Amino acid sequence: MKSGFYEKAKRGIDDAEMLFNAERYEAAANRAYYACFHAAIALLKRFGIEHPKHPHDWIQAQFSAEIIHRRKIFPKALASSLPNIQTVRHLADYREESISKSIVAKQLKEAKVFYNSLTTYLEQTP
Repeated sequence: MKSGFYEKAKRGIDDAEMLFNAERYEAAANRAYYACFHAAIALLKRFGIEHPKHPHDWIQAQFSAEIIHRRKIFPKALASSLPNIQTVRHLADYREESISKSIVAKQLKEAKVFYNSLTTYLEQTP
């Protein structure tokens, strides 16, 4: 059974792509991050690792420690993806200046790799 966070991740990555294509780069960066964040929550839940408030730093730390380093489900390179994607979201959300298409394109590419890795695993395992 797929969690609600899995479904949110799926909608989020689709929204990110659509917003990017509509040249709404700040919104695309935001949705790309949250798609990955929700996918990470869904994966952690699969292993019974949950926090009622879903703090971003806790989710990132648990993903890296439990999923990457302890269980070795994904390569170590994926450990920095969620923080990298969040950094671009922060630039998009909290800077006065507009974010460039090229920065968001790179973020969206990394987000798709992260998202696809996690959702493929979720779909292939009971």
